[in-house]
Amino acid sequence: MEEDMWLVSLDVESLYTSIQHKDGMRAVRMFLTMSNYDVGLSNFLMSLLGFALEHNYFLFKNTVYLQKQGTAMGAAFAPSYANLFLGAWERQIFFTNPIADIEKVLFWARFIDDVLMIWQGTEEELLSFVSLLNTNEINVRLTCKRSQTQIEFLDILIRKGESNVLETDVYRKETAVNSLLHASSSHPLNQW
Repeated sequence: MEEDMWLVSLDVESLYTSIQHKDGMRAVRMFLTMSNYDVGLSNFLMSLLGFALEHNYFLFKNTVYLQKQGTAMGAAFAPSYANLFLGAWERQIFFTNPIADIEKVLFWARFIDDVLMIWQGTEEELLSFVSLLNTNEINVRLTCKRSQTQIEFLDILIRKGESNVLETDVYRKETAVNSLLHASSSHPLNQW
């Protein structure tokens, strides 16, 4: 790591509930087309996805609601759907229509809605870049943590060590606790 490099952690705010159906469907269609699936199978999968998105009902305080935007976090397809949606967004910002200062991104790795990035430039340029990322029509909003010495990313602490070489360690959030169910608890066996 050089002196003007930043360790950056980006987090997409409320990803699952903020994906507009039309944008998510467009992203899935793009990747199905790129994968050379049979047109009939692709259309069938898109119909299933559309049905699941448009018929997501939930109960809250004895009232039934229809979720009109996003997907339920507990839906089996939700992580894949969110990944494809952000994958399409990444392709646009890096390849299709690269945004300003993209060459200052030396490293970009994403796990669902969390991004680890190495930035080479000033803090002001970094904040301007994140502001550009947040200026979009698909409802993606990022929070940004940055440091020139260390950053937490998921369960990893990444820091500059001796000779500016990156080192890693296990990171535990302050709220992490080792809570175990007592054998005499009334929880079902599958939750032990």
